[in-house]
Amino acid sequence: MATKDPDLEVYPNSPLTDVVCEIRFPGELEVECNRHVFWDKIRTDYPSILVPYAEPGKSPALSHYRFRHADGNRHVSVALNSLAFSETKYSGHVSYIEEFARIADIFHACFSKIDSVSRIGWRYINVIPYTRESGQVPVSQFLNASVLLAEETLKAPKVFDIRIESAIDEGTVIVRLATITRKDDTPSQEAILLDIDFGYEGKSLHFRDYKKCIDRARRHNRGLFEKLITDRYRQYLRGETL
Repeated sequence: MATKDPDLEVYPNSPLTDVVCEIRFPGELEVECNRHVFWDKIRTDYPSILVPYAEPGKSPALSHYRFRHADGNRHVSVALNSLAFSETKYSGHVSYIEEFARIADIFHACFSKIDSVSRIGWRYINVIPYTRESGQVPVSQFLNASVLLAEETLKAPKVFDIRIESAIDEGTVIVRLATITRKDDTPSQEAILLDIDFGYEGKSLHFRDYKKCIDRARRHNRGLFEKLITDRYRQYLRGETL
């Protein structure tokens, strides 16, 4: 049975593989030099460190150090210019935002010089497994692709990788729709990637704005996801059909 408030509904068969919030700011050397101060404040809950690998053409200071929760589900990521929080097994936005707010407030207490920020965003990464029909990807079973594209574009696709970036509501929404192969499954499972990333941007943003921006970004992404999925697929997500 659906939750009375659709905004509070968490689908038991959710395709979410990751939910990410990020506050991005101009590079602050204090974060790079004293990230241990922040880690000490959250170490009890996030005891493990995942150190970034060196990437060609990318400064190590701009790569995230990830602090992993004891249950392995949540990660706090810190770089010279970014604080991010992610969850692989989504618990719903109420508990998720509560933990992100706790982490963000601790971070800001450690690095109070950070005021102006460049982006505050929320990202949903969905992976939707499928079985081909006559060699084609059955997009219409899962998605109302015409919300994003001309209906003919994905009428009988074999493979696709589409990225759409649009300015909206004082921010930018980036949607990626692509066919992928999940390497974590044996045998490998083909799937549709639906990646929705909305962020507020601009010179007038401040760290203290993160709560209202995160809430608005989440509502935008949830609304777009609901428009994109078909009623048939929503029934599956709710566990009402096989």
